[in-house]
Amino acid sequence: MKKIIIGIFTGIYFAALLPAAQLPLKRVKLTSSFGESRKDHFHNGIDFGGGEQDIYPVMDGNIVFYYDRAEFPFDNDMGSGNMVIVQHDDRYRSYYFHIKEGTVNKTHMAVTETNVLGRTGDTGHSYGIHLHFSMEELNPLNMVNPLKFFKDQMEDRIRPTINGYYVRINESQPVLINGNLRLKENSKIVMILKCFDLAAFSGNRMGVYRIETYVNDKLFSDIKFEKLLYRDNTYYLPPNLLFQDLYLSKDEYILGEFTPDEGSHKVKIKVSDYWGNESSIERDIIFNKAEPVSEE
Repeated sequence: MKKIIIGIFTGIYFAALLPAAQLPLKRVKLTSSFGESRKDHFHNGIDFGGGEQDIYPVMDGNIVFYYDRAEFPFDNDMGSGNMVIVQHDDRYRSYYFHIKEGTVNKTHMAVTETNVLGRTGDTGHSYGIHLHFSMEELNPLNMVNPLKFFKDQMEDRIRPTINGYYVRINESQPVLINGNLRLKENSKIVMILKCFDLAAFSGNRMGVYRIETYVNDKLFSDIKFEKLLYRDNTYYLPPNLLFQDLYLSKDEYILGEFTPDEGSHKVKIKVSDYWGNESSIERDIIFNKAEPVSEE
């Protein structure tokens, strides 16, 4: 089975084939999303719970690296714990972390979707039995959202939750805006959104997939967790957002800053998950030199 994505480029139709992939576990319980905050870095994959179980390659390939601490008992723990890395042709490489000690598959170089790579575990920096799964694009070198391979094999009908729209005025502390905001000074405003996605598969609070911000019906910013670019030994959210440019805390996203002209400015924010479930809010920012700063 191949998923075909049809696009248009200078009037010519083309088809980009996405390799068929199976889920790495038989019991699927999505607990963390791609790109969400890990205090000081982006989460470069997705996490699956579901208890201890066998792990399978998502596609046929070759094991190019494995680590099992059972073979190196005096090593310091790696954050990723025991792992297996599988290369799939020259396009993708898949990563399987936190594998149970002593279960890592060391008997195969070439593997198929029926071979067991190990058992889900709690090794490395982990807070319970789970599998961290990442998918790397090799040319160029990027981490891609694994849900692009699994979307049709999973279902989620729960909309993301928006907990609040905040503004920071001239480097002040963020202020929650429940109504409309009125300004009397031409101030620099940083917009912040607090939101999360409640996973249908586990009930966990996860990061959202996309945040679109419109000011006066024009696209102001579009935060989309489709891939992470690897440059200068760090990850960027395209085109060039560093972790600290985007996150205040786990659920707080910096949408950008602007200095409003005099008059009324309509702000609309749409938040969606990978399945297209969507929530939105609207606020008005009104700049009038004759009026004091206030919230309606």
